[in-house]
Amino acid sequence: ESSRIRFKPWPACTITQSYIEATIGLCRDHDIKPEDVRRVNAYIGEFGLPLCEPLAGRRKPATTLDAKFSIPFTVAAAIARRDVVIADYTAEGLRNAEVLALAEKVVPVLRPEMKKYSDIYPCDIEIETSRGHFRRQVDEPYGHPKKPMSMDSLIGKFRDCAQYSATPLGNAKIERAVERSEEHTSELQSRL
Repeated sequence: ESSRIRFKPWPACTITQSYIEATIGLCRDHDIKPEDVRRVNAYIGEFGLPLCEPLAGRRKPATTLDAKFSIPFTVAAAIARRDVVIADYTAEGLRNAEVLALAEKVVPVLRPEMKKYSDIYPCDIEIETSRGHFRRQVDEPYGHPKKPMSMDSLIGKFRDCAQYSATPLGNAKIERAVERSEEHTSELQSRL
């Protein structure tokens, strides 16, 4: 069963994971900066409609939960930071002017032929910039058992999540947990 565990790399709804991955990849590969973006076409299947409607509310979510279930907001955060972290969903994150301005540029485009299969939600995203159009599809999201997260990504996610724990751990404890995890992983790999 453990081989079928799925990790969500980013702290948002499962459907948004592919959109975040595609957006970050495009921004990194083509050095897209927030000020370059003119429009973002987020091609969605019917499964994506609830994450885009009502559009005004999804572009400017009122609550953390609304933001985590918003394709426009999560895509905008991914462009702004080239990552999506818990801070994006705090009260301050929901008011981030750069993210909100980018979210206004995200346009959902329904493609009824896009279907989810099993537990996978594919995406297709196009970023129009002052230097041209860049497009990417993701059929299997990062973190799915078919495309597992790296240990470095898991550690990064742990560090982000640990900062928001109910009982603060402090950096020293967080780093000790990371060290122990790395030691344990090395030990397991040596046994294989």
